[in-house]
Amino acid sequence: MLKGLLLIATVVCLYIIGVLVFEGYPLLTHHLVAVIGNGIIFLLSTFVMLSGKNPDAEARTQRFILGTSIQMLLALFFVLIIKYKMGAVFKPFVVHFMILFASLLAIQALWMVLTVRKKA
Repeated sequence: MLKGLLLIATVVCLYIIGVLVFEGYPLLTHHLVAVIGNGIIFLLSTFVMLSGKNPDAEARTQRFILGTSIQMLLALFFVLIIKYKMGAVFKPFVVHFMILFASLLAIQALWMVLTVRKKA
């Protein structure tokens, strides 16, 4: 479980460094909101994916599908809240949010697949 959390933290840190390097200015509010929102979404879903007593591949696959569904619902709800609260910076927020979300989702899926293959 610790590896999954460290992986999420590493991707978030790399994203923050990338924003600072490529955009050349300090982190703005919509950057921070995107990072914090994605961090919370992926921490919650990682706990769901890594919980459970049954270690077989089918149970892991079911938990992965459940965790991914939770991620999508939380992301949609979070974007809806931001549209209501921060309408002026919604477009830049969505771009940063989705880049980080897609990166975290790809890394998490790859990590889960490698973990299942390693244990199988």
